Amino acid sequence: MEDWTEIGRSLSILHKSPLFLLLNLADIKSSRRGVMSVLKTSSAAMRLLSAILVFAAFTGVLSCTQQTSSSPNLKAFTVRVVTWSVNSNYLPKDFSDLLGIANRSKTPGADMIVVGLQNLGILANEKDNDWVRALKDHVHDGCYWTIDASIRKGNGFVIFGRTDKPQAVHKEMLSKDGAIITNFNYFGHQFTFVGLQLDKKVDEKKRVEEYEDVKKNIKENYDRKNDFVFWLGNLNFKIELNQTKAKEYIEKKDWTTLLTYDQLKKAQKEKKAFEELTEQNINFGPTFKFKPATDNYDWEETPSWADRILFRSKKNNAITPVKYESIEKYKESGHKPVV
Repeated sequence: MEDWTEIGRSLSILHKSPLFLLLNLADIKSSRRGVMSVLKTSSAAMRLLSAILVFAAFTGVLSCTQQTSSSPNLKAFTVRVVTWSVNSNYLPKDFSDLLGIANRSKTPGADMIVVGLQNLGILANEKDNDWVRALKDHVHDGCYWTIDASIRKGNGFVIFGRTDKPQAVHKEMLSKDGAIITNFNYFGHQFTFVGLQLDKKVDEKKRVEEYEDVKKNIKENYDRKNDFVFWLGNLNFKIELNQTKAKEYIEKKDWTTLLTYDQLKKAQKEKKAFEELTEQNINFGPTFKFKPATDNYDWEETPSWADRILFRSKKNNAITPVKYESIEKYKESGHKPVV
């Protein structure tokens, strides 16, 4: 197992106007020196928005053109988390549904949008990458600025924040084969996002070992200071069931029964891996493997929920998931994106 190395640190400062933000995250206190006093929130309200884990606010959020920093009206901080193992050769024409901004006039986008990408190619980098460029083009309309864009060894994160919530962000990033970690403080709260591409060709035991290695390095570097931790990516855990029975459950959309054969759920239950993390209930079909440009499964192998999003917070009730789903309209990859 190779040593982890710190790839880099960067400091991004956009805008100088003071900004007021409430994270309605269960009695967690946040403060920002010189900008906002200590704020104590009351009711936990972080909700999920779409098929990539989404966390939405209980109160309405005005569009970026309507909202002003002098008159904030937020009671929750909203985060949309997306994971997609892509086909790097086929770029979608429209990312609006992926980013949750398709109907922004009626439903403004999340306060933070986190896109985790896998399978970008071993030589891909954030400075010259069509995926990063396309995602930025879709949100850089005056509503969002880029908090982070990092790609290492095929895994990447592109993270956006609303422009009405400017903030100096100090970022740290770690990388190794199969994993990328980005960590930053945003309005007094420490966020850690872990993007994974676990090895498809090894057995379950080896994937658990890969997870333990990543977990160890997070604990050594960030564990004592992070408020919110999200693990996402192509985890490649399988369904331990013969194809005949699996096909029967899939045709019936009996996800509850099919999930009893899911290796990741089994590992959690047996406290072998991911036991400290929470996953929202899965009410969508397996996200892998689909035939190119179709919604039809490729039965060369048993379909599985390879693509997952799990999370934890320093205060257990600080995150309230609203929705967890796959976005079926995207057919460029053998994987469906999950929000």
